[in-house]
Amino acid sequence: SAYDFTRIGLVTDSPDGGIIEDCVIDNCSFEYGHHYSYLYGGTEFNSGIWLENTARSIIKNCTAKNTNGRGFTVTSGVASLTIADYTECYSIIDSCVAEDTGAGFVLDQMSVVNINHRVINCSAINCTGQDITGESSSDTGSISNVYVSNFYSEKSFVTSQARCLDFRAGVGGTINVIVNGFKVKSDFDHSTFAYAGNGHISEYSNFGTVNYTIKDFKDTN
Repeated sequence: SAYDFTRIGLVTDSPDGGIIEDCVIDNCSFEYGHHYSYLYGGTEFNSGIWLENTARSIIKNCTAKNTNGRGFTVTSGVASLTIADYTECYSIIDSCVAEDTGAGFVLDQMSVVNINHRVINCSAINCTGQDITGESSSDTGSISNVYVSNFYSEKSFVTSQARCLDFRAGVGGTINVIVNGFKVKSDFDHSTFAYAGNGHISEYSNFGTVNYTIKDFKDTN
């Protein structure tokens, strides 16, 4: 676990451009991330966990709180990686909580390799940005499948970036978002779908394709 950190509480990466495989993180907590470089003209955000160039990962029973950035970030790898570099690509985030962060769960796809992300039994509590978000890189023709089940969200305020689901597909990329069980308690007072601005569900296609399949989505407020 990590407390009082800048940048990232726990990170996986490969300095030689290779792939991290079979990463399991269980029962860890990450709290009080601060002074991320974006606040000072840089491009980096804080995150409790950040897995990069990672082909297969499981994160379970973890919490990210007050990170002043993201809760959990998972990305498959850099655009230069090829299908030959991977045997299989997936991430599973199970029974985790993002609380008082910016974005709760960030699920990216950055190479030509298809990836399956699963978010199961997780929660986002008072995240000022998106509860679950992600993007696919441009010009790869790849597919990112995001499966969300039994997710709970609370938003006691509305900011310009406050969304439950928000995905962005680059040129030629496809993101399929399949939701089965999403309960939110929010102060949203407008339509469920929004192209931009705050709302329950949003997409910014960026000339790619974002497909939503939603089952059992409820705002209980």
